[in-house]
Amino acid sequence: MLARSIIVRFLRSMAAIFIVITLVFFVVRVTGDPVRSLVPENAPQATVDHYREVFGLNAPLWEQYIYYLRGILHGDFGASYFDADGALNIVMQRIPATLQIALPAFFLSTVLGLSSGILAAAHSGDRVGRIISSTAIGFAALPNFVVGIVLILVLGVQLHWFPAAGNTSANSMVMPVLTMALPPAAILARVTQTSMAEALALPCVAHAHAIHVNRWRRILAHALPNASRSIITIVGFDLAYLVAGSAVVEVLFGWPGVGSLFVHASEQNDYAVVQCIVVVVTISVVIVHALTDVAYRLVDPRLRSM
Repeated sequence: MLARSIIVRFLRSMAAIFIVITLVFFVVRVTGDPVRSLVPENAPQATVDHYREVFGLNAPLWEQYIYYLRGILHGDFGASYFDADGALNIVMQRIPATLQIALPAFFLSTVLGLSSGILAAAHSGDRVGRIISSTAIGFAALPNFVVGIVLILVLGVQLHWFPAAGNTSANSMVMPVLTMALPPAAILARVTQTSMAEALALPCVAHAHAIHVNRWRRILAHALPNASRSIITIVGFDLAYLVAGSAVVEVLFGWPGVGSLFVHASEQNDYAVVQCIVVVVTISVVIVHALTDVAYRLVDPRLRSM
């Protein structure tokens, strides 16, 4: 049963990746012509035709698609039309910069969201619980670019605590990390609070209370494991969001990561780079969801035989 489940999940993941690969191939080709972005506006048609021939854009669309799939199977995502380098190599050079802010943001959002949600559930009905809940609702409703703009205006422009853009020093990471971490932390706090409130009402927790088990032991050892599935789901979504959703933050703060590369390549209609980024991010998200599924099985023994 377990082997069959693993095979089914693997095939679904491969199907999802294939669908994304196909969609991105056709979608990018209706957004514009990379040759027109490469040559001057007044370039003669002969020059345009020459570059289209060099890049293989004159071939039938189905032929370009087959060539594209064959290249991916061999680890070749094509070359950039503008940088004279392989698309995969260009993307791999930007990944460390993205991870430099995405991983701290994930750690911060998980710790902040989980601790705030548990504290709000422990103080349900009193002032502390209401303050945490109201704050979480406010941040959860804010798009990350709004959070980023406010941080730039307050911490960068008014107080001059941190650089408003670029990655010239360690301080440059603070505002991008906060911008990426605060909205998902707020969502995690709300889900944790709700799940913990339900778990605290379970008979096992009531029994622990009846035999005078310490309050925080009841919360952490009895209620938290029963609320963990919902929490793990949101943590998994947060990690996928931080992997895939860095473009706005990177552009806002002038951060030289994969997100800003994606925006730049999209503006230039650099097909190979855009396609490579989408495929790499899709594979990353699939891996994250697979790890989330493994985490489910670790915290809930009932799922291990499914």
